[in-house]
Amino acid sequence: MEKRNVPGRMSQSRGSDHYPRFKLPRFWWLIQVAGALVGLFLLLFPDVADLELPSRIGFAAGAIILPLVFAVLVHLARVLVVFLRRASCYDVHTTEIEELRERVKHLQTFVTWLIQEGQDRNAFLIDHCFAYDARTFIVLRKKPRTQLAVGTQVVVVDMQTGAAMGEFQVSEQDGRGCHCELKGHVDALWLGHIKENGNQPSQVPPEWRAIARSRTTGDENE
Repeated sequence: MEKRNVPGRMSQSRGSDHYPRFKLPRFWWLIQVAGALVGLFLLLFPDVADLELPSRIGFAAGAIILPLVFAVLVHLARVLVVFLRRASCYDVHTTEIEELRERVKHLQTFVTWLIQEGQDRNAFLIDHCFAYDARTFIVLRKKPRTQLAVGTQVVVVDMQTGAAMGEFQVSEQDGRGCHCELKGHVDALWLGHIKENGNQPSQVPPEWRAIARSRTTGDENE
């Protein structure tokens, strides 16, 4: 499969744009530099040995710490270089991010459309629901040239909120419609309403649909 190169600097390696980690100088290098500095200091200032002990300790500590200060300065310089590199690419990255956001937005719209199309093909209007002999049913309106096979899983969905209200299974087909029996989760309030009405048909909100989980078997030859 051919790989597509996305234009812009974001498609390149981003390793050089990462802030470097602070690294201490190698131990031998630290000792070597500290010794060289102490030796140089004693060479240039021979009277340092005549100083009092606290002063000599201060000079020695300064000579040893100086390489660490140098390492910190080097690290800060590297961080500054990366910061300036990032700042120089800020406009380019911002433009590419906006382009990617637009692409994602269009893809989300397209995916939403595909989902809605699939739901429309597998969505059925619910004529009514009822309870009979401790069993709960919904009756789906028939669709032209479309038939649900017995055993097909059906989920009642509130199309406004996307909430699943109940899980049913197609139990039989007759001239009045497709009967589906409750086989799984169901909204407790809705179930209570159905049980209260018993075998008397009760309506569901108009925005509810029954979505067939498996593909319907169409009567395509009619």
